[in-house]
Amino acid sequence: MANTDKPTDKVETEQTVVDSDKPARPAGSKIAIMLSLIAIIVALGGIYVVSKDWQAMQSNTASLTNQADQVTDSLAEIQQALAAQQAASTAAQQSITDLEEKTGRSNNGWVLAEAKYLINLADYNLEFSHNTKTAIALLQAADRRVASLNGLKLLKLRAALTDDISRLSALPEIDLTGLLLKINAVSSAVAKLPLIDKTQSTQQDKKSADSTTASTGQPMWKRGLDNTLATLKTLVVIRHNQQNIEPLISPKQQSYLMENIQLQLANAQWALLNQQPAIYQHSLKQASNWIQHYFVTNSPATKSALTTLAMLQKQQIVQQLPKLSQSLNAINSVLNKQPPTDRSKATEPAKKIKKQPAVEV
Repeated sequence: MANTDKPTDKVETEQTVVDSDKPARPAGSKIAIMLSLIAIIVALGGIYVVSKDWQAMQSNTASLTNQADQVTDSLAEIQQALAAQQAASTAAQQSITDLEEKTGRSNNGWVLAEAKYLINLADYNLEFSHNTKTAIALLQAADRRVASLNGLKLLKLRAALTDDISRLSALPEIDLTGLLLKINAVSSAVAKLPLIDKTQSTQQDKKSADSTTASTGQPMWKRGLDNTLATLKTLVVIRHNQQNIEPLISPKQQSYLMENIQLQLANAQWALLNQQPAIYQHSLKQASNWIQHYFVTNSPATKSALTTLAMLQKQQIVQQLPKLSQSLNAINSVLNKQPPTDRSKATEPAKKIKKQPAVEV
């Protein structure tokens, strides 16, 4: 047993001596190796990610290239469709031009049509509105349009227009605005006119009758007897009034009276604007009669109102307006001499226009 233990101790001693002879490794080298391994792993991961992104970018680039090709094709189709539409528009414009030429709608035709419209409008103003100023302005505008054509065949038309303009200009002008303002002034003054007091007028009549009776020449004894009898008669007084006794006007009736007078004056204004002389004269006469009957005629305001109404009744409100038949006949004669048109041939170019399909993008 003792012999077997000794060789073991010797081997351990030798291994210890051998291990003590090898140099010891530093701890920093291990950390560096670990960092290198980590860096290699990170680099490999980055390379993998970059490769994936590169593949995705190549895929997106291919998709964008395809879309760009599609957009280019669509733009080419749109340009072709626009070119076709432009050609169709040009053809349509040409057809319209040909149609205008074949239907006689040239520049001269349009100008003459405008002149006829202006003459008809002037005739309408004379017939219904009795407005000579507007009619003259319209005829002058028609003459300017005809003068722009510079045609010898239009001299008769221009002569007719000039004659009608001269006849309208020679008519006496009625100051409608001034007449309306005067009627309106009388209507405003009615509310301030003084009304007649019936009681005062009756007392004045009584005093005048008494003074007439007293002024008769009689003897002294006879006048004394009459005075005595008159004193006795005062116990019972009987008066005989041959005139109709009118009651006093109440405030409500005064309001109605003034409104009726103003209504008559308003009717006169309407008749003045609508060239109705009978209604005009009747309304002014009725208003004047009511003012004379119910208002104090000695008042300056009442005198002024009655004077104005009398002046308005003398005013002539209707003019003998001439007809524009001379100008109308002349323009119709010129238009009837225009060359006839063949509408069947004029519509042929329109049939050649084909409808273009809608562009879809």
